[in-house]
Amino acid sequence: MLLALAGGQPLRGQTAAPSQQDAKFLLGLRERRLFELAETYCAQRLRDPALSAAAQGDLTIELIRAYSLHAWFAPAQEREKWWALAKAVAADFQRRSPQHPRRIQVRMHAALTLLSQGELARQEWEAGGGAAQEAARQSLREASRLLDDLDKELTREIPLRRRTPLAEGESTAEELTNLQRQCLQQLARVRRNQGLLYEPGSNDRVAALLQAVETLSRLLAQLDPEDLLALEARLDLCVCQRLLGKLDPAREQIADLDHDGVPPPVALRARAEEIRLLLAEKKPQEAQKLLAAGRKVREQTSAELDFAIFETYVALWQGAAAAHDEPASQAWQQKAADFSRFLEQTHGVYWSRRADQLLIRAAPSTGGTNWRILSRTADDLYLKKELDPAVAAYEKAGEQARQAAQLNEAYDLLFKAALVQEQRQLHSDAAARFRALSLGMKLHPQAAAAHLRGAWNLGAASDADPRLLDQYEAWLAEHGAVWPRDETTAQSRLWLGRLHQSQAKWAEAARDFQAVQPDSPHFAAAATALVPCWRQELLSLSAANKNTAEPAAAAVTFFCSLLMGTDGKLPEKWSSTQRLAATTAAEILLDYLPARAAEAQGILQAALNGAQGAPQEWQTEAQVLLIVSLAGQPGRRKEAQVAFAQTAAAAPRQLLRLVQGLSSIAARSRAESRRELASLQLQAAELLLPHREQLQPAERLTLERERALALAALDKRTEALAALAELAAKNPQNGVVQESYAELLLAGDDQPSLTSALDQWRRVAKGSQPRTQRWFRAKYSIALAQFKLGQKSAAATLLKYELATPPGLEGAGWQQAYEELLRQCGE
Repeated sequence: MLLALAGGQPLRGQTAAPSQQDAKFLLGLRERRLFELAETYCAQRLRDPALSAAAQGDLTIELIRAYSLHAWFAPAQEREKWWALAKAVAADFQRRSPQHPRRIQVRMHAALTLLSQGELARQEWEAGGGAAQEAARQSLREASRLLDDLDKELTREIPLRRRTPLAEGESTAEELTNLQRQCLQQLARVRRNQGLLYEPGSNDRVAALLQAVETLSRLLAQLDPEDLLALEARLDLCVCQRLLGKLDPAREQIADLDHDGVPPPVALRARAEEIRLLLAEKKPQEAQKLLAAGRKVREQTSAELDFAIFETYVALWQGAAAAHDEPASQAWQQKAADFSRFLEQTHGVYWSRRADQLLIRAAPSTGGTNWRILSRTADDLYLKKELDPAVAAYEKAGEQARQAAQLNEAYDLLFKAALVQEQRQLHSDAAARFRALSLGMKLHPQAAAAHLRGAWNLGAASDADPRLLDQYEAWLAEHGAVWPRDETTAQSRLWLGRLHQSQAKWAEAARDFQAVQPDSPHFAAAATALVPCWRQELLSLSAANKNTAEPAAAAVTFFCSLLMGTDGKLPEKWSSTQRLAATTAAEILLDYLPARAAEAQGILQAALNGAQGAPQEWQTEAQVLLIVSLAGQPGRRKEAQVAFAQTAAAAPRQLLRLVQGLSSIAARSRAESRRELASLQLQAAELLLPHREQLQPAERLTLERERALALAALDKRTEALAALAELAAKNPQNGVVQESYAELLLAGDDQPSLTSALDQWRRVAKGSQPRTQRWFRAKYSIALAQFKLGQKSAAATLLKYELATPPGLEGAGWQQAYEELLRQCGE
């Protein structure tokens, strides 16, 4: 039943509301569940500065009740707001008015709010388990503490009220006595709810229920048997005795409560308890006979009685299912489902929620087609935003459908359970549900889709908890292993590639992206993502001084495979993916396999011939690479010069790519070819200089360095040295610039240049990490500068030291050069 908090009348011991009109108006709003209107009304009235202290206290209590009832009937995800508001009103009142004449009544309603919250959580735990059990215990513990404190305070306060004059608005000793008795009634209710949070028959459950019985017995000893509170306490005692399995003592408590002289609410509740006693005795047919007495007493109805009628239908359904009477089972389960909706229409969402929870608990024991009614119950719960019970119902319905070999229906129901959790952004739980569904039904046509959705949810969960990334990676790999040919596998490989890409695992990412088949809608995205992965992998290998030829050749082979049509020939009209593959293959050839420059030229020429409709930016990029490929072939550099004349419209970054490509070719070319290449490189750099502000700072630095090196290759040494000296001064931490300046100085044959080179190489060595390629080169160059300056002894000492110091130079790639220079030093 709902608390006194949720009832239509104030607690006995609480004086009447501010006015009969207010009381009637607020009662009407509550009965119609117009809680927001009741809340607004109370809040506005409380702002009236002319309110008496008593009216202020009573309206505060009404506001607490409105908020608590709002929480009671609200969807699960909205309840906490209303509970919090009810508690805040009580706390604020007690903080502002610690000596208020209504302070005890306000504290009583604060305790009832917690009791209400705990009871609701307990009911939800019974339906779906989970965290609601601990939430219920916490609320009930706090309610128990507050009610115990109130009981003790009232024991002290009541005698004082009898001996001293009352202040304005204070309750009389008799009113406080009534309040204390209701406090005992609610304490018994707390104990009963606490007991129900333990397993049936457990010592903890029995102990809590016996405490409730003791409290109610103490209360009844204080009351006149005809007192309304005594009648309610007898009903409460009946419930406790029934839960303890003491059915005869329970029946004694309600033996004379269903007759004309008893108030209708008591008679209706007594009728409900008589039905429940018969159900507890496993006599649903006899309980059914009691339904003939009707739902009303003197035209009044009761949600408790209607719920007991519903419980009877559920029991009859379970009994028919146990007797394998399928027609009767179907009829009673339909009756129960229909009456569940009737409860909502008649008494509100709280009662239909309780009915749904009972259906969820009852369904697993009925077998047969119970998953159908449980499925409808789950849908109703979802629509009412009762999401925890909805998930539990979908899960139980799914498992029952699977046991009944209704596999498609089982899949749909279990999928819904996971989907609800996904919508609530409970991604870890949703992920586990989707994966369990997919692996438990691997052959279902949509199993792979469920697994992929589980992986997506796990990825979303990893945003908040990066520790889940390893598991996310494993699930994506699992997807491809279990469903290698499913259309969803391309998506899983794309996600796996992006994960590896984010972790700088370039080779793994490239493997994942290459596994996406050309007929997949994800192929274009995978091919686009593949390009930077291969670039980064080759750069990493090069920086580590590892072999790049084989992986570069493998990359070129893959990208070239994308260029061919199904007939094995190059297409007449190229797709955007094929154009990207062409420029990428050519770029890798020119950077890492320069001997195959002619092959790069052929790829680019074919791509440009099929460039109808291609973006101008791509055409310019391909043209720039074509120039580099021509320049990389000694016999075709005049063609490169002619092609270069057509690049004036190239974008700044494309021109920079040309500058860098020509520089790379020049570094690998014979001396007689370098001037020709450097001239072309300088022209490109001069063409780019007016637009350098469009480049990033690092790109501008590259441009200026390459221009200086081109000047040096054209024997414009003074101009080149000045440019590099300025760059080195402005970028003291840039190792590439410092090294370029040092190399140009060392290439001179005059003493000032060599002396400066020695100093510059020492700076490079000092700023380099020991035993890296730059460090080995710097040490060698220092010795070379000393040798050129005639300081052979100093050079020899340095070289011998590096050769002899463990672990030596073996495997570093520099031992032969060091030994040859040492030989030239005469040692």
